[in-house]
Amino acid sequence: MLVNAGSIGNSERKTLGSSSNACTQRYNCHEPLEKDRARRYETAKGLAADIERHLNNEPVLARPPSRLYRFEKLVRRNKAVFAAGAVTTAAVVALVFAGAGWWLAHPPHITSLAVKPFNDLSGDTGQAHLSDGMTDALCISLADIGALRVPGRSSVMRFKGTQKSVPEMARELNVDAVVEGSIQRDGTRLRINVQLVAAATDRQLWAHTYDRELSDFFTVQSEVAKAIAAEIQVRLTSEDQARLARARTAKPETIEACLLGLRCWWEASEKSTINAIRYFQRAIEIEPDYAPAHAGLALSYIYASTFVGIWEPREGVPKGKAAAQRAIELDPMLADAYVALGFARMNYDWDWAGAEKDFKRAIELNPRSSVAQDGYASFLALRGRFDEGIKVLQRALEFDPLSPGLYHDLGWILRLSGQCDKAIPPLLQAIELNRSMLNSRTLLGVCYLDTGKTMQALSELKAVVQLAPDWPWPQSFLGYAYALSGHREEARGVLADLDQLAKKRYVAPSAQATVYAGLGQTDAALDLLEQAYAQRHIDMAFLKVEPVCASLRGDPRFQALAEKVENGGRGP
Repeated sequence: MLVNAGSIGNSERKTLGSSSNACTQRYNCHEPLEKDRARRYETAKGLAADIERHLNNEPVLARPPSRLYRFEKLVRRNKAVFAAGAVTTAAVVALVFAGAGWWLAHPPHITSLAVKPFNDLSGDTGQAHLSDGMTDALCISLADIGALRVPGRSSVMRFKGTQKSVPEMARELNVDAVVEGSIQRDGTRLRINVQLVAAATDRQLWAHTYDRELSDFFTVQSEVAKAIAAEIQVRLTSEDQARLARARTAKPETIEACLLGLRCWWEASEKSTINAIRYFQRAIEIEPDYAPAHAGLALSYIYASTFVGIWEPREGVPKGKAAAQRAIELDPMLADAYVALGFARMNYDWDWAGAEKDFKRAIELNPRSSVAQDGYASFLALRGRFDEGIKVLQRALEFDPLSPGLYHDLGWILRLSGQCDKAIPPLLQAIELNRSMLNSRTLLGVCYLDTGKTMQALSELKAVVQLAPDWPWPQSFLGYAYALSGHREEARGVLADLDQLAKKRYVAPSAQATVYAGLGQTDAALDLLEQAYAQRHIDMAFLKVEPVCASLRGDPRFQALAEKVENGGRGP
């Protein structure tokens, strides 16, 4: 059974004080100036009668409001006057209308808001993709409004399951208001309760309940964004309206598969990324022309084949590129498809002009996309344009201030630029925001090594290897750190471990090349880098800026290899 429309207010928020009579329940009062005639008092006499009932501790007779707290606040503020009979009923009505009118004329000035992770009222932990998906969708839609600053998913999801109040969340994210709500499923029907709460007062500014089919999941977000924009009197530009109009309906099974795929993609582990691919493939089987499913498949394949390193790049990146191109054919305005294509062209094709064009197009379509900003910053870094890349990430952090991924990449670019001491603070911030960020801990160990803190470097890298023994990347840097610190036998032991690991899973040749570079065995390192080149591994895109390669750059073989990468794999 679906819950009562007012249950979100009663079960999740206490905004009306402790009075036990019926007027303190959100569903029992009209809003005097409600635009919808069905939701306001027909006459002043009806309003006055409800005020008198309230003063006599009798139930009021009105129907659900959109701004009940205003009525309650006005009555409570003037209750002593009313009870003493100092004013007539007409004066009471005048006060109520005057107070409500003042509020409407002086609404809170809101230029920033955040979405608190939605609650799942279905009573089924397997439905978390719905609440997480709605949180993500609303972050995206509200960010489509250019006049608003809206922290992204990475920042707000850290509040999931916490007991922090709206004012506390607002303070941490530096926003004026918070959108919160719940979602409940009954078959293919959804009930979505949404409310906007002022940060300073913890007061509800707007609330609405949406009863929709699962197929309308991604269109509700646009409705909510438009309603909130109207409530806080934000003007939507033609560009805002175009972005908000992009959401489309799909079959319930397609929506379900896409939401599950997105949730797995955000988890970013090897297993979850493979599951994301399966879910997006299922969505495409159900509805072959649903563009977002192709874009999700593209991101998953390319992420799995480059950053995660699940398999050799040649196995997955071409599939990801094909999916991205299909998504763009179906919907040329889909930013995520251009992001996927940009990553493929940058890390696999070494098509520098094409990659920059794709990232810029993605940002043009979705200026607040942290994934697009992150991708473009990475591109600028590998081209040696470090200052530009740092500025892109700093701007992205203004909109997504608690994103561990953005802090990680800021530290990574600072290291590439030779500012290892400045790279450490953002990496520590990334780890503070997400204790499971093993990639940040690995990079932190490398930065400790680069700044002469050898013991701290070895300690950090050993800890990561113990936590993720089947992950080649931290092992390679541990071997590199052993080699540079004079522990050559331990470094060779890491090479043997990587050989054994390669029998179980894909290990990029560049992982072992890193250890050989530390040992000073240039020929062995270059032999492996040439294998990585043949596989078109992501590490090759960073040959010219990766500090590990510093000892190799004087070798003619390295110079020839770097030149081939610079020319897109076509030779000098």
